[in-house]
Amino acid sequence: MHRLVSDVAKGLLVAASFLVAMPGKASGPFLILGVPVPPPMGARSLCQEYLWACRDITGSHYRHSELIEMAYLVNSYYNERIQAADDWETYGQEEKWAVPTGGSGDCEDYALAKKETLLASGVSSDRLLMATVLDLDRNHHAVLILRTDRGDYVLDNLTDEIKHWGETGYIYLRVQLPLDKKQWRMVL
Repeated sequence: MHRLVSDVAKGLLVAASFLVAMPGKASGPFLILGVPVPPPMGARSLCQEYLWACRDITGSHYRHSELIEMAYLVNSYYNERIQAADDWETYGQEEKWAVPTGGSGDCEDYALAKKETLLASGVSSDRLLMATVLDLDRNHHAVLILRTDRGDYVLDNLTDEIKHWGETGYIYLRVQLPLDKKQWRMVL
């Protein structure tokens, strides 16, 4: 993702940097959600463009192992088939969140394709949350969070592995609320 310029985003970075210095903060099974924050710039029209991305959809009850297996298959499928390209190359604009239709996209496009497929496979919408992070190189990045009964796991275009959120080494900035995906929260 491209550089965030709002004061809120700068505040998130400061808060996230502070939390990284506190060992053990990333050890719980679930992301801890804090105060409301605006959605990322490219996601502001997400709910209007893709109704399914924010709609409450009740799915089948899958066991943890079934969800992880399904997530692995979907994650690796899209990681192999989508060509990484920034939004200028793909859409001719600085920031746009979209399901890739031409075979290329950036991190949030991968995440949206994965979310759409998992919803169509019967995974409940409250288990699939878009999130923004700072990756290992501290670049802005978007991932899909899969919430199981054992914790939050990450589907990421940078790896085919499905990792627990605390094992990624990422700094988590904000995430969609499980029961109201139009709302975003800071991650503590």
